[in-house]
Amino acid sequence: MGSLELVSSDGTTRTLTLADLAALPQSEVTVSEGGTSSTFAGPTLRDLLSQAGAPAGRSLRGPAMALVVLAEALDGYAVAFTVSEIDPQFGDRIAIVASSRDR
Repeated sequence: MGSLELVSSDGTTRTLTLADLAALPQSEVTVSEGGTSSTFAGPTLRDLLSQAGAPAGRSLRGPAMALVVLAEALDGYAVAFTVSEIDPQFGDRIAIVASSRDR
């Protein structure tokens, strides 16, 4: 069974199982590639950042605006986001950690 490990800036870790991810509010994102559409569902990255203690809203000021999230898959694929670009008060970009596809 898969799991997700959250590591906060102070080094604290928390492991979430697929059941833990499913228990969080779910969002859907539909993407198209090569003429084929797929719908992915899972918790938002913002919700997961809250689980790791990342600042949000009014707490996201000054040096916190430069905080970065590094998401890395087992296959080595990695992507980085700033915390501010996915915060509703700033960038408000929707990013999810997909736990299902075309369900």
